[in-house]
Amino acid sequence: MTPGIEGAALTTPAGIAVVPRNDFRATAAPVLLAAKRAALLVAEVAGLWAINEAGQFIVSRLHVHFPGNVAGMLILLALLCTGVVPERLFERSSSLLARHLPFFFVPIAVGLMTLGSTVVSKGIWLLLVLVASAAVGLCLAGWLAQALARPASKEQP
Repeated sequence: MTPGIEGAALTTPAGIAVVPRNDFRATAAPVLLAAKRAALLVAEVAGLWAINEAGQFIVSRLHVHFPGNVAGMLILLALLCTGVVPERLFERSSSLLARHLPFFFVPIAVGLMTLGSTVVSKGIWLLLVLVASAAVGLCLAGWLAQALARPASKEQP
C-alpha cells in the first residue's frame, strides 16, 4: 500500500474505486454480524414454529380434543427439561416475542369487537369467569411460590 493514503479509496486508470482490504473488513464486519444475528433469530423463530406445528399435527392425528398450541408448548417444555434442546437455543427469539407480546392480543381484541352482541348479552358471565379464573391462577401461583421457597428441611435447634 502506498504510504499516506491508508484508509482512502484508490482509483484505477479505468475509474474503478478500489478499497484497501483492511477498510473492507472494518466496514463489512458489522453488516455481516447483523446479518448473522438476523439469520439466527429467524432460525430460532422457525424452530419454535416447527415445534408448534408438531403439536398441531399430533393433536390432529390423534383426534384429541386438546389445543395443538398447548401440545406444542408441552413438547417444548419436555425438550427443555430433558436437555435435548438447550435453553440458550431459543433465548433471543423468546425475548423478542415476549417484548412484543401485546401485539399478539390485537387479533383477539378485534375478534371481540365483531362479537359485540354476545359480549353485551353474556358480558356479566364472561366477566365472572375471567375474575374467578384470575383469582384461582393467582392463588395457585402464590401457593406454588411459597411451597418452592420453603427450606427443604425444617430442623429445630
